[in-house]
Amino acid sequence: ASRKAQEKAEREADRAERIANGEEVDDEEAPPEEEEEPTVLRESEYQGRVPHRRFQHWKELEVLVKQANSATLHTHVVFAGLQYGLGEETFGDAFRLAWHQQSVPMFTAGTNVVPMIHVQDLAQIIFKAASADDESSQRYILAVDRGNNTLASVIQTIANKVGNGNTTPLTDSQLAALPFGELLNVDLRMDAESAFDIHPEDEWYAPNGFVQSFDRVANEYREAHKLTPVRALLLGPPRAGKSSIAKKLAAEYRLPHLGISQIISDYEDYYATLQTDLRRHREGRKMARKLAEYTQAQDEAREAREAAKAAADDEDKDEDEDADHAADEEGEED
Repeated sequence: ASRKAQEKAEREADRAERIANGEEVDDEEAPPEEEEEPTVLRESEYQGRVPHRRFQHWKELEVLVKQANSATLHTHVVFAGLQYGLGEETFGDAFRLAWHQQSVPMFTAGTNVVPMIHVQDLAQIIFKAASADDESSQRYILAVDRGNNTLASVIQTIANKVGNGNTTPLTDSQLAALPFGELLNVDLRMDAESAFDIHPEDEWYAPNGFVQSFDRVANEYREAHKLTPVRALLLGPPRAGKSSIAKKLAAEYRLPHLGISQIISDYEDYYATLQTDLRRHREGRKMARKLAEYTQAQDEAREAREAAKAAADDEDKDEDEDADHAADEEGEED
């Protein structure tokens, strides 16, 4: 990052000097700024951080824990990512709303990266660190997985795979009022390699993060809360009250109600969308075929021009050789 900043400063200084010398410099000449690689927090940087004054006592406690390390007492400071799994706590409301087919709150834009770890992996890391006999082993441990998932991807995955996919954006003030608002607003990319040094990858429960391991996480949530999906199909003769009973059952069990008219309407919408996609696909194939024919014609024309040019060059060469040969014969006669 420092090298890129230096190069940028040099470019700006050169541009400013050219402007000072009266040279015209177009804005187009200025190279586009390169997108900086995301900063990844590592153990060394974590130790040297300056905490907010609200959390200064945490830092002081960490220093005391580190100083207490000795040959007879091994101490560690474990920075644990946001925990998930085995029933959920932080994302419990999101799971509950999705399960009841309600819109899941989307916290701000959700582009922030939230460091996370499954509780089983965190327990393994703590156990292995506490069981280590090496006094000089790592004192600071960033206990996070390799997911580096954004908050938006986490919430959308819950909404898509547990609920109906609907989300509702929250304002910053609404987020601040949530019990875990501060945790969900964090934006940090963490280096997970120290955790994988302590806890080998083949022993991890969810090494690649929440989104990649979501099927297992969702199963844990259902088992922990003893949830069973309810599906019911009501059949009967016309005007027997099927629709009325179905609506009451759906309201009682918080289920989506699908009536005949809605199913037909959804099918018609799907069929219309499918026709549009097929039409677009056919048009794309036609355009690709025309482009291929045009390209082939251009290639053939170019080859014909090259062949004609080569033939003309050969003819000129033959004429030159005949002229040289005639000149040589005249010289011999003289």
